[in-house]
Amino acid sequence: GLGSSRSSAIDVFEDAEGSKVLAQRATHYFPFSLRLSKKAVRGDPTQGLGWRPLVLEIHLRVTLALPMTMRIISGELGGRRIEAPTSEGTRPMLDRVRQALFSFLGERCDGERVLDLFSGTGSLGIEALSRGAACARFLERDPRAFRALEQNLASLDLLARAQAVRLDALDERAWDAKQPYDLVFFDPPYPMLEDPRTKKHLFDALARLGSQALTPDGTIVFHAPKGRFFEREFRPDLKAQLREYGSNAIWYLSPDTMAGP
Repeated sequence: GLGSSRSSAIDVFEDAEGSKVLAQRATHYFPFSLRLSKKAVRGDPTQGLGWRPLVLEIHLRVTLALPMTMRIISGELGGRRIEAPTSEGTRPMLDRVRQALFSFLGERCDGERVLDLFSGTGSLGIEALSRGAACARFLERDPRAFRALEQNLASLDLLARAQAVRLDALDERAWDAKQPYDLVFFDPPYPMLEDPRTKKHLFDALARLGSQALTPDGTIVFHAPKGRFFEREFRPDLKAQLREYGSNAIWYLSPDTMAGP
């Protein structure tokens, strides 16, 4: 889900000599970020603007609702593209991170029941369906992302194996876990992870997923910023494995059958 991904941005830096360096990087929520820095040196009009020594930084943050697509990496739908509009509440996961994630999972998708929480436009759940998952349930509240999710499922002819629901991903009633899931994608917006109040709700939901919605050998895939969380923050009955890809951290959580009560 952008579900939970990150879009490209361009930073422009102008130094005292007037040289410009273009650096392409990723941002969490905005398609484009423009940063202009000017350094000026006192008394020399050939250097910068001739102002007293200071660094004047002007930050321009521009959000553009440009069409964006993502590629399905592998499986029966490999190579097909899906709509992935970027907004402040969604951040589609980079292709290389999704590829590393599914390489780690290996053949785990084949025949499995999948729950995609904070699914965005569905990139994770759709990738799992492409790789042989039996069915997937998608939960997303953002109206723009949800419209794109429905369009993606219809255009890929996945409606017979997928269910998209516009409900709160943290509401366990919306999980419909009467039959537990083998694979759960958990890709909340980064601001929810930074706010202590919503962070608690997220970790409570992870605990409930592990105890109520997951098969004994199931896996929760939790996407977070690199370096933000530690293994001790998860409940002891969840076994945690961490893999880091650039600035992304992927936690693979599974029930620890050896843990005490």
